[in-house]
Amino acid sequence: MVLKKLDKISLEKILYISPVKFEQLEQRHQLFASLLAESGRTVFFAEPPESAFFGMKRKIVAERLIALKTSIPFKASNFPVLQKFASRLYFKLLLKKIGEHSEDLVLWTANPVFSLGSAEYKWKAQIYDKCDLHGLFPGQNREAFKLYDETLFLLSDRIIVSHPFIGSSMPERYKNKIELVPNRPSREFLNTPVTTSPPDDGKTHFLSTGAHFEWIDFDWLKMIAQRPNSVLHIAGSGRGKDFESLIKMPGVVWHGRLSQSDLAHLCDSCHVGLVPFKDMPLIKGVDPIKAKEYKARGLKVLAPFCGDGWWVACGELN
Repeated sequence: MVLKKLDKISLEKILYISPVKFEQLEQRHQLFASLLAESGRTVFFAEPPESAFFGMKRKIVAERLIALKTSIPFKASNFPVLQKFASRLYFKLLLKKIGEHSEDLVLWTANPVFSLGSAEYKWKAQIYDKCDLHGLFPGQNREAFKLYDETLFLLSDRIIVSHPFIGSSMPERYKNKIELVPNRPSREFLNTPVTTSPPDDGKTHFLSTGAHFEWIDFDWLKMIAQRPNSVLHIAGSGRGKDFESLIKMPGVVWHGRLSQSDLAHLCDSCHVGLVPFKDMPLIKGVDPIKAKEYKARGLKVLAPFCGDGWWVACGELN
């Protein structure tokens, strides 16, 4: 994977600035950190900080892999001037508590909101894992995230992107730094044995997994739930009135948050995996792990449309 492409950068000790907690379902961030630790590197996996307090706790999650659970007094990602102060506090806390000098660490950033704080330090090397079109999520300040991105583009030795569209949307002067590293399902998901199959009830069982937030096409999901002889399974989190009304519909089964292995078994009990994204700028740069998880478990994959350059194998409902 990415390790072969970064052989020119010494990666003995890595401070990994993650946008997710380590114990969440494995995404590219936990996978990268685990692979780096397994290859002999020491990885400090800094989780996104909580607010209202100031402190840090360590948790050893594997050999040479330490999760850092932090708290800082405030966060203000939509306001760069304030966020710069929050970022300074964040890195001051991290470096003091792990007892390392920045010059001895490779900074691996997957959460760009702390870029203004990290820019004040000299690092052994810097890697930016840009796996989303930051600034296009609902409620985000585009100009603020453009500043965070530009800071990391300039200072990073490598820029890893999960989808070709992300790289193509970057300024031309930075494209010599780009490495394309797509997402992939977790190893646990791939290795979980098949112990179940779809029920023989004459119905088509559909599955939608992940975060059911503002970028989800709830009307499309409701349309599927209303089809004759269909059952719609929802796994993961959700929010908003559309989500609440969806999971209360007849023919919809909400499973809540599942472990990686339980999610794999749920896939095995369904026929079709859904990628219900809206047609909006944000999803043009998405390399959906859920689609790859569905395919890994042998499901057909359906989405409401195929965006330009989007690889998902879509089909039509009969």
